[in-house]
Amino acid sequence: MLKAYAKALTEDEKTVEIFRSRFADAHMEFLSLKNSPLFNKSKTLEKDIETLTKSHHDLERKLFIGEIQGIAARKIKKEELTDLALELVEKRIQQKALVSLEGEVHTKENTDVAAMQEYETLKRYHQEAKEGFAWLPSRYEIHKRIMAALSNGRFPLLVGEPGTGKSEQANAVAKELTGVECVKAPCTQSSGEHDLLFSKEVEGGASYLKYGYVAKAFTGYDNSTDTAPKYKHGRIVRLDEFLKINFDKTFGLIKDIAQKKSGKMMHENVPHPVLEGSTIIATTNPDGVRHQLNKMLPALEREFAEIQVDYLPMEENNPELYEFMLATLMDDNGHIAVPRSELAPAYAKNDAVGRKTKDGSKEIVSTFELVGKRNDPSHGVLYRLAFAIKAIQDSYTAGNPDVLSQYENRLLRCDSVTKEIKDQGEVLTLGSSTLTLKEVSSWMKGFHSRLEKADKDMHTASLGEWLNYKANVFVSQCPEEDQVKLQAIFKYFGIL
Repeated sequence: MLKAYAKALTEDEKTVEIFRSRFADAHMEFLSLKNSPLFNKSKTLEKDIETLTKSHHDLERKLFIGEIQGIAARKIKKEELTDLALELVEKRIQQKALVSLEGEVHTKENTDVAAMQEYETLKRYHQEAKEGFAWLPSRYEIHKRIMAALSNGRFPLLVGEPGTGKSEQANAVAKELTGVECVKAPCTQSSGEHDLLFSKEVEGGASYLKYGYVAKAFTGYDNSTDTAPKYKHGRIVRLDEFLKINFDKTFGLIKDIAQKKSGKMMHENVPHPVLEGSTIIATTNPDGVRHQLNKMLPALEREFAEIQVDYLPMEENNPELYEFMLATLMDDNGHIAVPRSELAPAYAKNDAVGRKTKDGSKEIVSTFELVGKRNDPSHGVLYRLAFAIKAIQDSYTAGNPDVLSQYENRLLRCDSVTKEIKDQGEVLTLGSSTLTLKEVSSWMKGFHSRLEKADKDMHTASLGEWLNYKANVFVSQCPEEDQVKLQAIFKYFGIL
């Protein structure tokens, strides 16, 4: 069938003429782009950052898991790591300035170079997201705070509402530092020594000690019958739902684990040395009324560094959520098979007669300004959806009475009876409905495979129709008390 379509197209003179014309235009545009002085600078920066990032990650991991031995050797390598970090930061600053065209004339060639650089970034996000975690700017900032906590000898405690990506962040950090994901240790009221360190087991009439999550990760041994460790270096334990643990029962145990240094014996009943690369990253929902969680004991606070993990930002000058959606909508060839009208934000054209560029070398004929109204129908549906999802996330977070005052000014308002979005009215909050990043990614990926499903409702003709379908399904699966509010949000942004 595909061969028949291809033959029909190549035999149609008008189609062939259009293809030749578009190909020639694209080729000339690329040649013009390559001749821009900014193009070579852009490609050089891109290559330098890629090389420096790999070198920095490799050296950071070797130091963390103890591959580099000796005081003098480690000192030299730490100085080398510092130099790499400083150079990498400087290159990223230069790249950011290039993308925003700081100090550059906004000619077509230069703006094309900036757009190309953004496109390469989206392709990188796409590849990273396929592996489970995209290193977006806000996630890098969280990573920096995690590394700062670890370097200060404290366990990072990632705090955020469900769906913000706490577990994925911890796993990504673990893979960066040790090459493997975290050892997952769920925390409950019954968690204790048997979960974290050891428990007595009997098999075939003989007893032995089965090691818990922390003992396994920190020593490489699974139980007392092992004669050698299964790993050369330690692993990172992820204590999930940390504030659910019974601190009265585990306080001393956690304090003792926090004091363990590499080379020291783990425990009198786990007589093995702690391996380099062993540590803990804890995750939790916020304490307070919503999740019925108590604050951590003050005596334990010095062992943990609390790090806030929020949803991806979505603002006109920082559309990170929108960029994540574009990257996950992209296919493996770097293409997005969706018309621009469904994807892009809208810009208003303004005449600029008499104005010139900053250097005075060129006249400015017109300017384009982003349409300010976030739900304006001239914006592509994907751009509007990003703001709709952010509104849902903010409304859910603000549903926690402990933080409502911090979000009140950014929330949508609605009629108290119909819940229709209004400029004036009560703030719109959600009790238990949120769209996680994993769900958002599945919406984008599902668009490509929708026609493969044996469900006629999924066989939509456009991205807008697909998002309408997904939004309706999402609303129908949410608690009844949130459904009317969610419909109001999606309708306000033109998704439903």
